[in-house]
Amino acid sequence: MEAVFKLWKFDKMNYDAPPKEGGVLIYTAPSRQAIRTAVGNDGDIYWWDTGHHAWSPLDRLGEPVSSGTVFQQVVSPVQETLDVVVGDANANDGDANANDVFQALTNAFNAPYVDDGLLPLFKEHIAMCFAYPNDYYRYTTIVQSSGYGKSRLVKEYAKQAYTIQICLRPLGWRGFPPRWDTIAHYLEPDYATKERFVILFAVCVDALCVYLEQERDNASYEGFNLFYRNHIEAAFKNERVLANMELRRAPQQLLICFDEPAVWLQSGDIKPFLKFRYATEELYLANALCVLTDTTAKIANFTPSTPRDPSTRAITQKMHLMRPFYFLWSSDLPAVQRIRDLWPNLPPREQKLFRLFCLGRPLWRSWLELAEGNPSKLVRFAQTKLACSYRNSSNSSYFHLALLSCRYSLYLVPQSQSCDTLLAGHMATCLWLSRARESVLVSYVSEPVLAEAAAEILSHNQLQSALNSLASALMNGVVEPGYRGELVARILLLPLVKGNKQYYSEKITVRMYFVALLGQNNFDTYIASFPPSLLDGFVTATHFVPITYEISSADQLKGLYCRRAAAICKRNQKGDDLLIPIKLKVNNYSVYSVIKVHCKNWQSEVHFKRVTSLGMEHLSAATREQSWRKTFAKWPKDSSIPFYVNLYLQLGADNAVIYDPYTEIAKLTDLFDKEEEALREKASVLDSEWLVKKQTQLEATGRQLKALPLSADENQFSLMLVGCSATVYPWAFPVMDELKRLLTAWPDALALTNSEASKSCYSYFAKENCLKHVQSALKKSLEVPRPPSASMSGSGDTSSSSSVPSQPPHTTPSPVDTAVEPLVKRQRRR
Repeated sequence: MEAVFKLWKFDKMNYDAPPKEGGVLIYTAPSRQAIRTAVGNDGDIYWWDTGHHAWSPLDRLGEPVSSGTVFQQVVSPVQETLDVVVGDANANDGDANANDVFQALTNAFNAPYVDDGLLPLFKEHIAMCFAYPNDYYRYTTIVQSSGYGKSRLVKEYAKQAYTIQICLRPLGWRGFPPRWDTIAHYLEPDYATKERFVILFAVCVDALCVYLEQERDNASYEGFNLFYRNHIEAAFKNERVLANMELRRAPQQLLICFDEPAVWLQSGDIKPFLKFRYATEELYLANALCVLTDTTAKIANFTPSTPRDPSTRAITQKMHLMRPFYFLWSSDLPAVQRIRDLWPNLPPREQKLFRLFCLGRPLWRSWLELAEGNPSKLVRFAQTKLACSYRNSSNSSYFHLALLSCRYSLYLVPQSQSCDTLLAGHMATCLWLSRARESVLVSYVSEPVLAEAAAEILSHNQLQSALNSLASALMNGVVEPGYRGELVARILLLPLVKGNKQYYSEKITVRMYFVALLGQNNFDTYIASFPPSLLDGFVTATHFVPITYEISSADQLKGLYCRRAAAICKRNQKGDDLLIPIKLKVNNYSVYSVIKVHCKNWQSEVHFKRVTSLGMEHLSAATREQSWRKTFAKWPKDSSIPFYVNLYLQLGADNAVIYDPYTEIAKLTDLFDKEEEALREKASVLDSEWLVKKQTQLEATGRQLKALPLSADENQFSLMLVGCSATVYPWAFPVMDELKRLLTAWPDALALTNSEASKSCYSYFAKENCLKHVQSALKKSLEVPRPPSASMSGSGDTSSSSSVPSQPPHTTPSPVDTAVEPLVKRQRRR
C-alpha cells in the first residue's frame, strides 16, 4: 500500500483533546519528510498518540502509527488556525529504527549491573539525608551527565530499600525507564500545586502501608516494586479516594524518585518547583524522602543558589538544601566478552576500535547492539549526543566549546552558566558541585569515542568557527586562559589530517605524524635524519587529558597510549608542559616513550645571529631544561632510556623558522670565540668604559653559553619550532589567524566603547587600578583655582578686593579626562 500523508487545516485545536472532524484538505505528500520540507521550520509538527491520549512531536516519533493517525503542525503560538496531517502506518521515512533504539535502551537498562563501589556510597548518602533535621527540604538530587546510569542506580537501590520510581519524561521522548503518564499528566506545570504534590506523596506512602499490611510475613523489596504501580494507578482513577487521602507516617523509610523532573520548567516558570519544594516539608513526619535525577542545568534550576533563591519562604524559615550526589564514576566497563558474543566473526581491527570506543561512560557499551559491527555508527551516535540533538547546533557556541574540550581539554570557569549547559546537553562530566549550587566544576574526561566524534566534526570546516567561539569565551571569562602557549600548542599538535586512515583513533607512525604536523619539506630537512627505529614507532593521540602526577613508569605511558590520550603535565612541573606517548619496537619488544613538548609565548624575534642573553634562554629551555631525568625524576634510575623527542615551541615569536638547538649552540660557540678574540684585541689598543662594559656583558653571556650542553643525550632528538605560522605548521593554514588571536585574547576589564577618547583612556589605565585613577582624575578635573586674595597681592586692605570674581584660567580637557567623565558619573550614581 502506498503511503499517503495529507495536510489539513482546522479553525481551532484543543491541546488536551484529539482533533475534530471537518478540516479542509490543502496538501498531499508521500512521506513525513516531504511534509517537513513543505511546511519548513515555521513550527513543530505533532501527532495524536491514542495510547497516551496526548500530542507528541512528530520528529521524535518512535513506533509506527496506525492508519488514519492525525498529525498537526503548530505554525505560530499566536495564530488561531492549525494544520493537521493524516498519515498512514506503512510509511518508511527514516523512523523505522526507532523501535530498535528503544529496544536497545530496554536491554541495556535490564542488563546485569556491574557495581564498582558506587551503590554502597549512594546508600550511605541516602541514609545521611534521612538523618537530616526538619530544617532541611526533604529532597536530594543526583547530578551527572547523560549516560552515567543515574536511573539505573536508583533501580538497583530499589532492590535493597522501598523505592517508588516515577519518570516524568516529556511526551514523544523515547528513553528508559518509560514515562509514567498518569502521574506526569497529574503534575503538569499548569496544574501542579502544593496540594497535588502532597496528595501524590500520600498515595505513595499509602501504597507502602497497604503492601506491608497485606504481606506481613512475605514482604520484600522486589515484591513492592511489582505492587506499587498498580495501587497508585487505581488510586488516581478514583477521585473520591484522592479527595480523602491524607499523608500518614510510613512504617519504614520510603524513597520517592522523580526522573526527568525538568519537564516542570519547560515553560520557564519556577513556580511548579516551588510548590514541590514546599510540599516536601510534609515528608519529614511521613518518614519519606524525594530524589530528583536529571542533568545539572535542570537540577540547578530546581535548587537555585542560596543568594539567588526566589523563595522568600526559604529565607524566612531558614530552610537548607541537602547535599547533591554526583559521584557517578562508573566508567570503563569491560566490553570484550560482549563484543565477541555480538559479532564472533568481527575482524580484529573493528574489535580493537569497539573496545576503545567503549571506554568511558556505560552509555557507549549499552549501544553496541545498534552498531551492527560498524564502529562508525557508534561515532555518529556520539556526534548526536555532543550536539544535544538541537537544531542548528553547529552554530552554537556551547557546541563548539564541547568539541574543543573533547580534543584539547579546556579549563571551564566553575561559576559560569556554560558549565551547566555543557553538562546538561553536551556530555560534560560533573567533577564537583558546591552545596549551595553556586558553582559546578565540569570537565571532559578521557572518552575516545567523543574525541573521535569531535575530530570528525571539526574536520568538516568547523574548526575555524569553533576557534572564534573559543576566543569569545576567553574574552567573556567563560574559559580560563591559563598559559596561552599551551592552549594553542595543544591545538597545533593534534593535526586534523586523517591521511589514509578511516578513523582518527587508528595508530600512525611517528614519520607520518611529523609529516602531517610540519609538512613534507620540513620533515625532509629536519627530521628525516632521525633513526628509523624512532620514525617507525607509533602515535595514537587524539585528545589531551590533564594529569596531577608525575610519570614514573612505562605502564603509565602505556595507559595513555592505549586510550589515545596525550598528557597535560601538572602545573609548574619542571621540564615539560605536554607529553605525547609513542610506542617503539626495540629488539622485538614494545617500549613506550614520549614526545616531550615545552611551550613559550614570548613576543620577541628568535634568531642566533649573535650571542645574546635572550638567545641563551631559548636554547637552555630547548636543551638543558628538557632532559629525560628532569622530566621523569621518579623514573627508575636503573632502567634504560628509550628514544625520545624534545619539541620547544616558541609561539609568540615574530619570525617563523625551525632550528636544531645543538647545531645553533655549536655555531654560537664559534661565534663567541671570535667575538671574544676581537674584543680582546680592541682592549689591548683602546681603554674605554664602553669596552669594559662590553667585556662584562660578553663574560656573562659566555657563562650562560658554557652551561648549555654541547651535544644531546644518546637517545635524545630535539627541535625548536619558532613562530605560529603556516611556514612551520602547514596543516593549520586555514585557521592561523584564529590561532594567533587566541595567543592575545584577553578579557576587556574596562568594557569601554570604541570611541577615540575611550581608547585613550584604556591605554592610560589598562595596567592600573581603574577606579582609583578615575576618582583621582575626577577630583583634579573638578578643582577650581581660587582667585588671588588681597594678602597674596601685597595689599594690606582685605576689603578692597574687586567685586568681580576672578575667573579660573581656561584649560582644554585631555582625551583621558573626556573619557573618564562619563565613567565617573556612572560610578557616582551607583
